Amino acid sequence: MVLKHRTIYWTLNFFDKGIFKLDYSAIATSESPVISQNYTVGYSLGIDIDKGHGTNIHDPDVKKAVEAMGKFFSDFLREYLPNSIYCLYSGGGIYILIHHKALNPFYQIYRNNSDPEFSWDRMFKLLGDAFDTIIEDKEAEFFKLHPEHVGKVKADALNNSQRVFKTIYSIHK
Repeated sequence: MVLKHRTIYWTLNFFDKGIFKLDYSAIATSESPVISQNYTVGYSLGIDIDKGHGTNIHDPDVKKAVEAMGKFFSDFLREYLPNSIYCLYSGGGIYILIHHKALNPFYQIYRNNSDPEFSWDRMFKLLGDAFDTIIEDKEAEFFKLHPEHVGKVKADALNNSQRVFKTIYSIHK
């Protein structure tokens, strides 16, 4: 995989093991999202904190900014989910993940709801958009508190049901 592709990625979805019995080569690309939704039993919302555009992670000020933002977000989230926040270095940045079990109440509401208006896409869009808004608001707050880090670091607010992160210890060709 590494010789053919630059990086190996992993999905933030947690799947029922039945999905691994499917032959995806026989499934149309347009059908794939619906199938993966049906087998998703959990999801880890995440924040991808990266160095700023045009900066170098080896610059001590950039590294300090990335680590400071990582601490800022993880401290904030731990106020609400003290045992469910995980931080991982990702080369030039940091991933902050919310344990997938923290979202179980949302999955239970979705699974137990018979209202056709309450679809997977709608539930996940509401959840992802809400978390992305929190990321954007907290990033703005971080820069107000730490103007010295502006331009050196950024937090990606890109949560959606097809989101992937680079794998831990991903090997680059």
